[in-house]
Amino acid sequence: NLIGSVPNELKALTNLVQLNLEGNFISGPIPTVFGQLQNLTVLDLDANSLTGAIPDSLYDAEGLSEL
Repeated sequence: NLIGSVPNELKALTNLVQLNLEGNFISGPIPTVFGQLQNLTVLDLDANSLTGAIPDSLYDAEGLSEL
């Protein structure tokens, strides 16, 4: 189980294709860093304590097919 916020260093994982963080204790706003991962196609953040709106960077992520 992960607790806290998503680290900004995640942006270094440029070849990341799928990220499943479902069912953890991640809190705070949805990080804009996810929009910088150009190869990311699937992002699962279900069942966490995230707050706020979905960042514009995720809407602009061309390869992201599942959120």
